[in-house]
Amino acid sequence: MTKAQTAEVHANWHQQGEPPICEHLKVELECSHDGHLTGTNYCLACGDSVAR
Repeated sequence: MTKAQTAEVHANWHQQGEPPICEHLKVELECSHDGHLTGTNYCLACGDSVAR
């Protein structure tokens, strides 16, 4: 997941008005545009940064 994809997911999640609490069940490592992993995990549902 790239930073742009993360931002889009995060924005969509917060457009729900009062979004539900996310349990961050599915996470993915962020990667740069050239394919290098950054070491930061992001939730696929809400786009928040998640410590793993």
